[in-house]
Amino acid sequence: LVSFNSVLEACARAGDPSAAERWLDRITRVQLDPNMVSYNTAINACARGGDMQRAQGILDKMQHAQVMPDKKTCNSVMAALAR
Repeated sequence: LVSFNSVLEACARAGDPSAAERWLDRITRVQLDPNMVSYNTAINACARGGDMQRAQGILDKMQHAQVMPDKKTCNSVMAALAR
């Protein structure tokens, strides 16, 4: 999972929300459970890429997986809204 989260971080730095979402989905395809870091990093990629709709979708996936949003999640969502 650490390696996947590193790739998600690279997607966030590049501001590439579509790649981040693909990697997030890939985590579950290999039968791992994304954690708080995974979701927050993917949402951060959406914020940096200005894709609020995708950020909302990832937030929905996060809540469906019963991973509760934290301050970092809220900050990233707010950043996506601001763009």
